[in-house]
Amino acid sequence: MNSFVNPHQRGVELPSGCKELIDMLRKQGDAASTQEPARFEGFDHVKHYVAAMWQAKAIAKWLVISSPAIRPTAMILQFGQFQLGRRPSGPSAWIYIDGTEPLLETAVRMVFEEAGSCQFAGYGVGGGVEPMRVLVYPLPDVAEQASDLIIAVFERGFGLTRDSRLAFNYHDFLAKH
Repeated sequence: MNSFVNPHQRGVELPSGCKELIDMLRKQGDAASTQEPARFEGFDHVKHYVAAMWQAKAIAKWLVISSPAIRPTAMILQFGQFQLGRRPSGPSAWIYIDGTEPLLETAVRMVFEEAGSCQFAGYGVGGGVEPMRVLVYPLPDVAEQASDLIIAVFERGFGLTRDSRLAFNYHDFLAKH
């Protein structure tokens, strides 16, 4: 085993006293969590929400974007440290797709491929929600470029029109000082 890596110590990306992400989330006294209720708005709001997320000063942050028109499908945007086999460093998109719709998954993959983004991970989701599939892609570091890619996924990947309503749900985990 590599002497630099000690599995009995916390990861470098977690706060002191935390070995797992769940430890960080359970530290109620040391941090404040905020979650806004879902808001239903148009495509023109994607850029606003993505820009706000990119600028937020949180140690963990997620933006869930979904459409009531295509269930069970959602995209979760998140910032975080690299996790081997789970998440690239920086901004990433986790796209949840109905596994019984292979053409939908192919359309989403094509949008990312055309943008030059390589899939980081892809797997089935267990826990009774099969046949749900998750595709994980890194997103551009620039909010406007990421927004354009997200809009393209909803339009060309999921087949929504610009007048469709999207649900936006932001969640962050702020460190108290």
